[in-house]
Amino acid sequence: MRVKGILVPAFLAATVAALLAPAARGEEWTFVGGASRGMGGSGVALDRSPYWNPATLSKFPSGEDAFDIANLIDEVDFSVLAGLEVSAQGDVIAEADDIIDLWDEKDYEQVQQRLDDGSASTTDIEYALVLIKEVNDLNRRGEGIYATSGAEAYLRIGKNIGVTVGNFAWSGADPNFDLSIFSAFSAGGFSTLFSTTGSGTPPSSADGWLLVNELKAEGIDDADARELAFLSEEAGIDLSQPDVRQGIVLAAVNTETGGAGTLYDNHSGFTLSGVVVQEFGINLSLPLFNERLSIGATAKLLHGITYKRDYYLKDIDSGEDLLNDTYQDFRENREESNKFGLDVGVRARPIPWVTLGAVAKNLTSPTFRLIGKGSYKVRPQVRLGAAFHPMDLLTFAIDFDLFRTDSEALDGYYSQLLGAGVAFKPVDSQLFGFALRAGAYRNLAMAAEETVYTAGFSMRIWAFELEFAGASSLYLKSMADVEKETMGDPSDPNPPRQVDLELPERLGLSVTFRFLLTF
Repeated sequence: MRVKGILVPAFLAATVAALLAPAARGEEWTFVGGASRGMGGSGVALDRSPYWNPATLSKFPSGEDAFDIANLIDEVDFSVLAGLEVSAQGDVIAEADDIIDLWDEKDYEQVQQRLDDGSASTTDIEYALVLIKEVNDLNRRGEGIYATSGAEAYLRIGKNIGVTVGNFAWSGADPNFDLSIFSAFSAGGFSTLFSTTGSGTPPSSADGWLLVNELKAEGIDDADARELAFLSEEAGIDLSQPDVRQGIVLAAVNTETGGAGTLYDNHSGFTLSGVVVQEFGINLSLPLFNERLSIGATAKLLHGITYKRDYYLKDIDSGEDLLNDTYQDFRENREESNKFGLDVGVRARPIPWVTLGAVAKNLTSPTFRLIGKGSYKVRPQVRLGAAFHPMDLLTFAIDFDLFRTDSEALDGYYSQLLGAGVAFKPVDSQLFGFALRAGAYRNLAMAAEETVYTAGFSMRIWAFELEFAGASSLYLKSMADVEKETMGDPSDPNPPRQVDLELPERLGLSVTFRFLLTF
């Protein structure tokens, strides 16, 4: 058939292009749909949606020609799939919260004034040293907040043709450690800084003396070096960390030379960036080789919206203000552009109880303009999957990212997911169906990440089906100190206490609504 003669060579060429495409930078696979997330993020070999594999629309008809007009409209399948996942990489949330707390604890502008005019106390100097330590903790590549989200609606008419509309987003909050103005303790130099406290007090630890020697190697006076090391110990700073000592040395050198401004001028914070891709696609799939193989492709028109902005920790008053500013910035400071995209997929059933699948997404590497300068490229993703059906009520599945991706949204964050799961359908009659799912997945590219566990269920009444699934790591990460109000009598003299807010390292949620009508 002429359609097969065109589609098969095009599919093979696109597949080769996917395997040869650079796999350096790209974003993490987005888990949309309750069934796939519930099974540990496995969906490439399952009959889910064109997002997971464009070849899944083909239904392996028995003895029928794939393009027989009589069979083109024997089914109508309408589905809406959605998913959201947020992961906290490292401890930057707690660290940023500590810095904001430091700024709230004292009016640092007033502290800086005392450091500059010679009226600073030892508490003021220790406060500045702790601030250096906290800001320095942000300087860890690959740590921050990473979020993915997506939604897709698709309509399949018959076994081979479908239309999809989707919205997918990847974003990251990347810590920005400002060394360029990691600045002087005092604009007046050490003579002003220690004018009321004196200098020369020796440290008591070996790490303190190591800091003294590093300061002296940069030309800092011995007495001033000793006092800085001593006050660092008094402030409870762990001087065994080389990067912490480096931050103190940089501030000391700037104090000695009178350059680079003061600590109050520091612009450390984070960069919020990301891309939203809106898709409209036409999907075509067909079976080959006596129903043992199906191939498919989705041609997509893409509308990309990119955003990027720097936020300075010293300018953040509250989380609510940050959310409002972010929403306003996204509406006003963004760049929009249109591109063409292509996904291809293959699904094979070598024996009746085994299904294999592979999908390559965004083969055209669509690039969207960033506001100001630069661009945001969505690199191809290649994913393999397998499903095993030992009996009608039981399915096992496994998916694997073929390549490691290096995120554009969060610099230094890598992703290569391996996931597996099981589905159990105790009831699957014509009028009612029910299924339970469980699974797990892990990011193999980030050794520090914990395994994420998933669970979900689905319920079908006649042609309507609802799927729901959640995901969470068991490891709890300290996020921030949250004020907990005192319970009981409002006149209770006990002040509100601070409690540590802990959340899982990863959290995810997916849902599916499906309407499947067979004629």
